[in-house]
Amino acid sequence: MDPAAKVKLFDPTGSFTWYIVGYDPETHLAWGVVDGLARELGDFDMRELVALRGRGGLPIARDLYWKPPPISELLA
Repeated sequence: MDPAAKVKLFDPTGSFTWYIVGYDPETHLAWGVVDGLARELGDFDMRELVALRGRGGLPIARDLYWKPPPISELLA
């Protein structure tokens, strides 16, 4: 099975991008691909992402025009 990454989040003042495949609202953990210092599959705490602020105090943003690909394309 090759699930699609449903949501793309990015740091508008940095180089990190998060591709979310799934989310557990009870634990606030999302899982998917993180592209930053390296590209890797894993989980991340959404509470931490919401609290992050880049230069000028800008929060993490969602790419509203992004088309979800299968996760295998993100890891290629």
